[in-house]
Amino acid sequence: MTEQNENDFPLVSIIISNYNSKGSLAECLSSLLGMSYPNCEIIVVDAASTDGSAEFVEENFPKVKLIREKRIGIGEAINVGIRASKGKLVVIDFNSDEVASPEWLCNLYVILKGSPWIGAIGGARIKWGSDNIIDSAGGRLYFFGHQSKIGEGRKYEEYPKTPREVDYLGCMLLERKIVDRIGLLDEAYFIYGEDADYSIRVKKAGYKVVCAPEAITYHKVSYSVGEQAERQKYFLRRAETRLVLKNGSLMEILFSMLWTEFLIFIDALMLLPMLRALISKSRFAYLYEMNLYGSLKMSVKALLWNLVNMSLTCRERQKQTKLLNSISSGSSGVI
Repeated sequence: MTEQNENDFPLVSIIISNYNSKGSLAECLSSLLGMSYPNCEIIVVDAASTDGSAEFVEENFPKVKLIREKRIGIGEAINVGIRASKGKLVVIDFNSDEVASPEWLCNLYVILKGSPWIGAIGGARIKWGSDNIIDSAGGRLYFFGHQSKIGEGRKYEEYPKTPREVDYLGCMLLERKIVDRIGLLDEAYFIYGEDADYSIRVKKAGYKVVCAPEAITYHKVSYSVGEQAERQKYFLRRAETRLVLKNGSLMEILFSMLWTEFLIFIDALMLLPMLRALISKSRFAYLYEMNLYGSLKMSVKALLWNLVNMSLTCRERQKQTKLLNSISSGSSGVI
């Protein structure tokens, strides 16, 4: 790539939210620094890690901009990074346990540059250490707020490589002007849901959200157990309900609340000794080993959080609707 060609590539700010991921940061940051795209700034926002992550980045990756923060959520950390960034384009939600292929960003940029109707673009995530098994190639959103990964479990070689529209992206490249128009991420999600919510806002602003499978990253998929799994369930359920309350129609909100109550009923039903005994002898025996009381507790806690914070969600919904209406009418405005 010649110097003149390099000047054709605008600065891209890659923002990473990190909390206690020291064991993955070396491979993550090395892959980003080794990409073929010639003009990047990498920003790591560390949310008060206790495993030495911040010190590790500081000592081993002087080219990476490190921002130390208190214990904050992913959305808030990314917003801190966006405010500190200088790029004409921004990558949000690149995971600290993710590794980029050399051409990942170039592939995304070439498609985005030639497609003004695309507001956000992301690639395919391959499960780290697998035989090229897809973790996700974008995602789908269902009427009750549930999120599912497209392509999960399929062989990458057999998956179609044509870019396609998706409901949401876990990691996305956007032009700065899109961020300026629709605002920063919603920090109330803490973890989970902030990416889906932002994708919805991009689409509501009149743009498309696209996955380009030929742009590859490798994701170190981990599975939570014990209290960590219960905490994960709490934030997932909390995010699912809030996504619909903030972005859905009246009918979707009604279905979502009914679905949430149904899930809580199922969690409670699973506590019955007779049902547990039947489960222990079935192919769902793994449920028998779970802390079902803890699971029920997290589901109820997630519902209560949304009820207590209903006024906050309604204010955000109104503010978002007002901004998007101003965008569609051609006037300017930034959250």
